[in-house]
Amino acid sequence: MSETVGTSPEKSTNQLEVWRQLLEVLQRLDDVWGNTQTAGSHSALSAQLPANLASALAKAAGRGVGTIAGITQVLAHQLDSGDAFRSSALALSNVVDGWPGGH
Repeated sequence: MSETVGTSPEKSTNQLEVWRQLLEVLQRLDDVWGNTQTAGSHSALSAQLPANLASALAKAAGRGVGTIAGITQVLAHQLDSGDAFRSSALALSNVVDGWPGGH
């Protein structure tokens, strides 16, 4: 898609749909996480995990933190609300950089 010089590019319908899909996935993640909370405490849950599942969860969580950090960066660059997210974006970037085993 070409842009006219001097105008601000508008988000295409496809771009907005991708953001909406991301929002739906995040809501689903929150719902599923809530389901794990009703199943018991954190320590009881972690004691029940087989090593291969714990390892896979650690890797997936690392990728998830990277995703959340990326979303927070986008929010930090929004003109109307960016300042509220700058410190969170920096903190999440540090978490991503320090995630065990990489991300």
